[in-house]
Amino acid sequence: MSGAATVYIGQLYECTQTGACTRYVFAGDDRIAMRTSAGDFNYYHTDHLGISTIITKGNDPTPSDPSPKGSVTQTLLYEPYGKIRASTSTVDVHHKFTGQERDDSTGLDFFQARYYSPGMHRFISPDSIVPSYADPQSLNRYSYVRNNPVLYTDPSGHIFGIDDAIIIATVVAMAKAAVVSAAISATVNVAVAAATGGDIGKAAVSGAISGAILGPTGVGAGMVTNAALKMVIYAAGGAAAGAASSAATGGNVGMSAAIGAVSGLTFGVVGWATPASTPDWAKALIQVGTSAVVGGASAEVMGGSFGQGALQGALAAGIWLVAQPAVDFVAAQLAKLKQPTPPETATTVDGAQLAPGASASRTGYTITVRPYCFGPCTEPDIGIGPGDLGLLLQGECWPVLSGNWLCMAKGL
Repeated sequence: MSGAATVYIGQLYECTQTGACTRYVFAGDDRIAMRTSAGDFNYYHTDHLGISTIITKGNDPTPSDPSPKGSVTQTLLYEPYGKIRASTSTVDVHHKFTGQERDDSTGLDFFQARYYSPGMHRFISPDSIVPSYADPQSLNRYSYVRNNPVLYTDPSGHIFGIDDAIIIATVVAMAKAAVVSAAISATVNVAVAAATGGDIGKAAVSGAISGAILGPTGVGAGMVTNAALKMVIYAAGGAAAGAASSAATGGNVGMSAAIGAVSGLTFGVVGWATPASTPDWAKALIQVGTSAVVGGASAEVMGGSFGQGALQGALAAGIWLVAQPAVDFVAAQLAKLKQPTPPETATTVDGAQLAPGASASRTGYTITVRPYCFGPCTEPDIGIGPGDLGLLLQGECWPVLSGNWLCMAKGL
């Protein structure tokens, strides 16, 4: 920084050649404070994207600095792609846009894998990873977060991510699906073993293992829109579940894997080929029945038991259908972020129409209606901070600070 080499110790410490050192304090992945070797202590206040917008003082007043503890030491306002529009400060933090470090000499942000230019709205080197070949926006390997910086972040410089809520929702959904599916599969296997005189212990272990694999697989496949990829995921999940459960109980691993793959592929193909007008219950019966028949036939061809193959195919299909509510849960979380419904329109507060520039008091903050400015502005167009939020005319809204909304203007 500032022409002097800086030595980093992970993300916790950094020291320059002059001996000036800074220690950072984290709460999980969020940087919340910094302390310098000179004794300065400051807190970071960030928005929903991790952008440092307000810095406050953490030191007690001293004769050389009589400002009270908690007073604002820096306020930062940004353009959508991270260029700073206004900054008032007595200190200058290095971690700014989405919490990434900004190099003072070049104005570039260090995104771990490569550097990003807030002024050009682009990375200065291409991404080595294309997140999705089916998404035209991601094919430009220099672009920043699919050109949607209000919703997405790119913490690694490789693959952009939606707000942490989506990641959490996906993990939670897969974990729930694994537990529920393991319990269902184990119960069904135990019931069948008890009715047929089989080994109940092995049946329970086999069912629990296969269910724990099939449940998350169903969630993953359900979140994919490409039909061919769905089929591949179902086939791979079925094969993995069959192989793992057989290996744990001393069964024929190859046969179980083959039955699982064929049954999974059948489940995916039938789901794709069934007309959309078919009732859900009828489609479910068709998928379970077809998977059972194909699984049984596959086992028979390979010298196994038709009944065991049918049970494996039907059980996998049933678990994948049970996983659907978990998929719906993740989709609902994604929809809340992509298309949230604000409590009121961008131009109306408590049913009263507001003219541009007008303000209205709300609990804990103030709404100011004015158009957004992407280029040089003749007046401040948006300010996000405790007690102040700029709302924009005719826009789509996203939640930002607690109880507040950020609305982007259209056609203004």
